Amino acid sequence: MPVNLYLLGRQICLEKHLQLKNRHFLAEDLQKFFESTVDFAYHGFTKDFQPSDLPLFRARVHKPLNLDSYVPHLNRLPKPPVYEEKDIAAPPNHLAKAGRLNPPGLSYLYAANDPATAIAETRPSVGSYVTVARFELNRQIKVVDCRIWNGTDEIAAKKDKTAEEEYLVFWQNTICVNFTIPFHPEDISPYVPSQYYASAIKAKGDVDGILYNSAMHPEGFNICMFNPVLAQCVERQQKLIDSIRYMFISASKEDDGST
Repeated sequence: MPVNLYLLGRQICLEKHLQLKNRHFLAEDLQKFFESTVDFAYHGFTKDFQPSDLPLFRARVHKPLNLDSYVPHLNRLPKPPVYEEKDIAAPPNHLAKAGRLNPPGLSYLYAANDPATAIAETRPSVGSYVTVARFELNRQIKVVDCRIWNGTDEIAAKKDKTAEEEYLVFWQNTICVNFTIPFHPEDISPYVPSQYYASAIKAKGDVDGILYNSAMHPEGFNICMFNPVLAQCVERQQKLIDSIRYMFISASKEDDGST
């Protein structure tokens, strides 16, 4: 999809600066560019949600309890007890690891819009037990919607786009994509730019979180709430992962005809 090359170049410079040079301060020109992208999202894509409008689910994979009782022909581990609410809620700050939107040591509440997405985000293996919890919001919240929407394609195809349309295509296909694309779970460096954006959006003062597409389950989306107490656990169930389906494309030169 065509993206304004100047805006794309600025974004690449910004991401490389945060990842490789300084994770806390930007050069003056990059800071102005960054603030313009944050203001664009804040003024154009904030939404209010009532508790009944936004279903929330979290999942956590159980660790094996006793491998001595493993049943090979059933491919099942011993069934563990369902996680308590405190074990499936957001961790305390001192236990919080770096995530897509939070730096280490700062706990945010991540949730998905359905159980399938919540489970997929945990990347369980076949035979694993997973506790899935349903959460409910305590009040109306305001979020920045960073999900990718189909209407951008028609705008991008236009030959003569307005400056605002150019910015929209750029924002959807760079920044919003950065919130969504999957990364290796052991490499947190790609999360630095999205963490920086989240911090700036949070600093607006009246925004409670960010919506973004799921990297692991394209049919669903996630929400990250800056204050974990905005939602409470109301129901917990245990699931057994019976099968997993993988979709893949070729990454080999001999397969795609490239040299």
